[in-house]
Amino acid sequence: MSPRVSRGVLELVEGMFFDKRTVGDGQISYTAISSAEGAGKTIEEMKKVQVILTRDVVSDEEMREKYGDSAKRKVQLLRMTEEAYDQGALLTQEDVGRILGVSSRTIRRDVVELLGKESALVSTRIAA
Repeated sequence: MSPRVSRGVLELVEGMFFDKRTVGDGQISYTAISSAEGAGKTIEEMKKVQVILTRDVVSDEEMREKYGDSAKRKVQLLRMTEEAYDQGALLTQEDVGRILGVSSRTIRRDVVELLGKESALVSTRIAA
């Protein structure tokens, strides 16, 4: 191979196998569905993407103290779904519930409430 092609192959391999992102305090690494996937496949058949999500930050606790657990959870929901989307993935409501330790029904109620507010964008995929 030419040097140019060799560098291209090396960059591709590094990108696929040697993720340079690190998980910081309050973050988790999570496997989510690629945002490029369309409907009609089972979850197992869909392409997965490894993402780093910020589960906890100091301001989350301040939000809980001021407005309660529900407000804290909604802030976390919005942040994590946006982070996943920015990394090419979509979280299911079940994913978010699992990460936050609540039921998918609770997350579904939160999403419905957030979607009622025009300024909120929640990028989730409802699992079949």
